[in-house]
Amino acid sequence: MAAQRLTTRFAFLPCWLAVSVLGGTGAAIVGCLYAALTAVVVHDGDTLRPIHDGEAFAKSFSDFHFYSDVVQGIHEGIWYYDVLPGLFPKYRYRPFSVFNFRTPTYAWVLGLPPDPLFGRLLLMAIGLATQIMAAVVLARQHGPGAAFAGVSLLAGGLGWCFVPPVFLFAEQWAGALIAFSVFAYALRQWPIGFAAALLALFFRELALLYCVVSLALAWHQGRRIEMIAWLSGFALYGAFMAFHVHQVLPRLPQGAGTGAESWITFGGVTFLLETGMSNFFVALLLPWWSVAMLLPLGLLGLSGARSELGVRCWLTVLLYLAAFCVVGQWFNACWGLLYAPLLSLGLLWAPAALRDLWSAVWRAEPAHQAGGAAEERA
Repeated sequence: MAAQRLTTRFAFLPCWLAVSVLGGTGAAIVGCLYAALTAVVVHDGDTLRPIHDGEAFAKSFSDFHFYSDVVQGIHEGIWYYDVLPGLFPKYRYRPFSVFNFRTPTYAWVLGLPPDPLFGRLLLMAIGLATQIMAAVVLARQHGPGAAFAGVSLLAGGLGWCFVPPVFLFAEQWAGALIAFSVFAYALRQWPIGFAAALLALFFRELALLYCVVSLALAWHQGRRIEMIAWLSGFALYGAFMAFHVHQVLPRLPQGAGTGAESWITFGGVTFLLETGMSNFFVALLLPWWSVAMLLPLGLLGLSGARSELGVRCWLTVLLYLAAFCVVGQWFNACWGLLYAPLLSLGLLWAPAALRDLWSAVWRAEPAHQAGGAAEERA
């Protein structure tokens, strides 16, 4: 298939709608910048700190010592559900919810092999394979230049796959597997994409949002076999979660339960910016306020992408952003690892989206009408 120039769906908008999209994007950037400069996060009971001091983002990664001890306990042959109750007093933590117990997949993958290095290398392999697939897909669709740019941007979301100690976090595994799944689907390998997405769900229940998007797209495109596979996968995961809850409940203190309402905080834009700092480049190389610009621009780029790849990424990121406006505490900023690779890819289409919107504003008629008129004159 011949490579196509990066053109977005905004090239066909009427002038008034292009103005609306540009105005909305500009307002989103201004609003995010204002929030980044002025918003505060609440922690330690009643302490307020500016979002830009990085406290929330740093705190979300402060549990790596705990996860490392969990993996070590598995490596020593202790049953996962017995390791955690022994570690909670050490870290002065009193569990109050089933969700305080991560599902054991990450601990088994890292702790059961002879050395946790095997699990770390596996995560690196997933990240590298995802970038290779991305290069192939983008080169086919838009040429080698776009492939190079896309892979470079994708590294912002996958960079933590290669840097310790983030390999201990289930969110990084799930995020890498989601990105792997996206490009497997783009290569028309839906069984691989399905398997990677389902595995992401077993690592972290938050991957359910991407799985729902994949099921919805399978239904929309009439892929019945894939729909059956997803329904079977959800049934398998339901059994896994039932087993997990059955193991956790007897190990919770008396009076504890699901406690899901504790994560419903309506953090809004402030929490979205905190999760956006999970981008590797933003965290280590770019100024802290860059996330306030990259978040709206990445979403704009994905919304303008005309390929199935872009649609899948856009729906997934939009769903995560909508959910994280409502759910998530200030120390859950690492949840951004779930969507960071897909959002960073949106920056590939962002310049083309802005170009097409600007062109549509100054064009007297929609692009498809102008093209038809030109053909008639010829």
